[in-house]
Amino acid sequence: MHDIFILDRNKISNLTFALIFIMPFFRYYDIPIIEVSVETLLLAIITILCFMLLKVSHVENEKTLMSKSRNSFLCFFIWLYFITWIYEIGTVFNSHNSASSYSLMTYIMIVPAAYIIYSLFDYRWNVNNVFSIYSRLVGFVIYIYAIQWGLKIFGITISFKIPFLPYNDSWEYLNRIVFGMNRRPTSIFSEPAHLAEYLLPYLAICLFDNREHKNLKKATIITVIVISTASGNGIVGALILWGSYLMIFAKINLVYRIGIVLFGAVVCFITYQFLLTIPTYSHIFGELFVNTTGKYSGTKADYRVYRGFDYYFQLPTFQKLTGIGYQHMHAFANEYNIASKFDSLNDAFEYFSTITQVLIYSGVIGMSFFVNHLYCLWKYRDFLVKGLLILSVALWFSSQMLFANSHIMYMALIAASIMYEPAANES
Repeated sequence: MHDIFILDRNKISNLTFALIFIMPFFRYYDIPIIEVSVETLLLAIITILCFMLLKVSHVENEKTLMSKSRNSFLCFFIWLYFITWIYEIGTVFNSHNSASSYSLMTYIMIVPAAYIIYSLFDYRWNVNNVFSIYSRLVGFVIYIYAIQWGLKIFGITISFKIPFLPYNDSWEYLNRIVFGMNRRPTSIFSEPAHLAEYLLPYLAICLFDNREHKNLKKATIITVIVISTASGNGIVGALILWGSYLMIFAKINLVYRIGIVLFGAVVCFITYQFLLTIPTYSHIFGELFVNTTGKYSGTKADYRVYRGFDYYFQLPTFQKLTGIGYQHMHAFANEYNIASKFDSLNDAFEYFSTITQVLIYSGVIGMSFFVNHLYCLWKYRDFLVKGLLILSVALWFSSQMLFANSHIMYMALIAASIMYEPAANES
């Protein structure tokens, strides 16, 4: 019995990846009484497990590309953190002089997140069970989602909120301002976009995984489920994955490839026209890039894509190069009277897509480290690594994921894809 409590490399690896994959479930929950977020607690536990792995395992034949990627990410984070604290304590400008009023905890909590991502790109991990753990959780999420739709047919709406855990202040704000009108099934997530975000890596696995037979049947089912969420990010992400598979990675001769692509385009067009007849999808498509709803003038792309770039290009040249520090845009905008035509009263000021987060907060210097971190991963021959990277970057242009649970989860799957078959990966 005492062997159960002895953690070895395999147990630490399985537990760590399991916690990483369940962390998105608890995005907006607090622990009762102490009012600490569940996500913060999980980050602390995962960080401890990463430290423990250093004590029970060692690295053999570490791959150069993996090491270079890890070191580039470390350089990116060090630069970002350095610039953050320069503006916090080294100048008269700091976030506490503005309406943003970010607490010290904001800057403390990105440290374990960054350390976890850094640690994932280390060959100490045993990743044999990673895809099995993730696929089982995907099955659980879909099962809950199916139950919700089944009940909805009978007019019963149920959220499957996790019992005994209160929502935190972030949820209360988002539910009041953003999610209050949402009545679509979302499994155990707060919104359809988070559900789609969780499922899309599984679609990539079905399409690109070379270790097992590609499962196009499962890929089709997952695609239908993602489309059913009516998440703009989910639908675009699924299209990008299928497009990448058919046009680049599928082992199909040119004639068949052209035929399949043309057939796929026709199917997409017919599906699009059909979805337009459904009010929910008509509304979603009508506000993605060009607003045709007539309710207001803005689009989702305005604040998810264009707004971040607009703020970045308004920064002084020096700050474009160095960045202004993590979550300092609100303070900087107040200090220098910078505003964007894409601003909205209902959106959190520091909501920027991941790509523009990197640009605004760490500048060209930080972005160069970040891009090199990704480029080193791209150089691996594994198709799944490339598919997950394509998906990640696509979502990073419209979603705020930097140092969030989804960023950690996607990096965990990429790292596992590399380590699962290390002998055949490096180019």
